[in-house]
Amino acid sequence: MATSLPEFASFDAENRENIEIRWQRWFMRFENLLIALDIKDKKRKRALLLYYIGESTLNIFETLPETGTEDDYDEACQALNEHFKPRKNTSFEIFKFRKTNQLVDEILDQYHVRLVQKAKYCEFSNLDTEIKAQIELGTNSKQLRRYAFRKPKLTLAELLDYGRTLETVEEDASGIEQNMNETPMKDIHAVRRNLAATTPKKICFFCGLSWPHVNVCPAKGKTCNHCHKQNHFARCCKSKISAGQRESKFPQNSNERRSQVKQIDEQGTNSSSDEYVYTIKKQTPDTNKVVLTSITTSLTGGTVNEVNSDCRKRNFYTHIKINDITIHVNIDSGASVNIIDNTSFVKLTRQNNIHLMKSKIKLFAFATNTPLDIKGYFEASVESGTKITTAQFYVINTDAGCLISGNTAIDLGLLKLNKIAFVTFRPSKPST
Repeated sequence: MATSLPEFASFDAENRENIEIRWQRWFMRFENLLIALDIKDKKRKRALLLYYIGESTLNIFETLPETGTEDDYDEACQALNEHFKPRKNTSFEIFKFRKTNQLVDEILDQYHVRLVQKAKYCEFSNLDTEIKAQIELGTNSKQLRRYAFRKPKLTLAELLDYGRTLETVEEDASGIEQNMNETPMKDIHAVRRNLAATTPKKICFFCGLSWPHVNVCPAKGKTCNHCHKQNHFARCCKSKISAGQRESKFPQNSNERRSQVKQIDEQGTNSSSDEYVYTIKKQTPDTNKVVLTSITTSLTGGTVNEVNSDCRKRNFYTHIKINDITIHVNIDSGASVNIIDNTSFVKLTRQNNIHLMKSKIKLFAFATNTPLDIKGYFEASVESGTKITTAQFYVINTDAGCLISGNTAIDLGLLKLNKIAFVTFRPSKPST
C-alpha cells in the first residue's frame, strides 16, 4: 500500500549565497529525517535524496561524474558533497570576521553563534582566543568590554558567563525601574489641582508691581532712569532688557564662545535606542524654496556641504550592491540607520535567502513623532565601486525608496568628513 511522504523543503542551489554552509545544514537535516523514518535500505535512501533535493539540484547531480548505481547511496552523497565543497578565500573570510559587530538588539549568545559560524573558514590557530578578542571589540556593552580589559587572562567561557549576567541584571533592573516610574492617576489629578490653585500673580509691565492696581499705576508720569522715557520705571525698561539679551546671546570673549560650543556638544549625546532617519519625499518644483540636502559632521563640529535651491538639479543617489544585488539608494548623512523598502527587499529575496530578525528599537522620520512600520532587520555585505563592508539594514513597510546612513556611506568611500569653520556674527552697537 502506498504511503505519503512527509513534507521536507528542497535545497535551493540557484542561490549561491553561503551555499556550502546551507548544503551542510540541509544534508544534516535530511539524514535526521531518514533516522526518524527508520529507513536503512540504501536504495530507498538514495531515491529519497534525489526526490527531496529538488529540481535545480537534481539537474546538477545528473551532470556530476561517478554518482554510483541506483542502490549506491554513499556514492551519491559523496558526489554532492564534493560539488558543494567550500572554495575558501581565507583572507576575505578573516576580513568578514573582523567586521562582525554585535547588532543593536542582539543578545550575547546570538552574537557568539554568528562569530563561530564566520570563523569556520578563517583557519585560526586558536579559535577561542580570536572569538574572545572580537567580542571585546565588537560588543555593545561598555561594562563587558571594560571588565575584559581589566582581566586579560579571562577565558572565553568566563567572558560569556559574565556577559549573560550583565544582560540578566539589566533586564531585571529595567523591569523594576519601569514599574516604580508608573504614576497613579490620582496623583496626576492631585498635581493638576495644585497647579490650578497656585496660579502665579500678574505683574504690571510698567512698574513691576501686582496688577491690576487699585488706583493709578505708580509709574504713570514718571521718567525712566535708564532710557529717560516716561511712564515706566528703570527695572521694567525694555531697552535695558534687550541690551542684556544681546550681550548674553553674542559673547564678546572668544573663550566664552568656545565653552558654549563645547556645552552644546556634550548635551547633544543621546543614549536612547531610538534612531532617526530623514524621509524620502518628492519635492514640488518651487525654485523659491531652499532645500538642505546634506550635512556632514566631524569631531569638532558641523558644516553644511551643500544647499541646493533647486532640488531637481541634483539628487544624492547612487547604486550599491547588497549581497551582489544592485540597489538604488539615497545617501543621507543625517540618518543613523540604513533603510530598505518593500520593493527592494523583494528583489533581494529572489536571489538570497535572507532571514529577518525582529527589531526592538523604534525608527522615526525626521521631525515626526510617529514611528515607522518596521518589518525587521538583517545584516549583509555591501559594495560600492571601490570598497566593501558589512552593514545592518532595516526593512520598512513602504515603497518610498532606500537610504544609507552617513556611517555606511563613509565606510564605502561615498562620503567624506570635512573640517569645520565656525562663523560668529557680532551685531554692531547702536550709535548714541
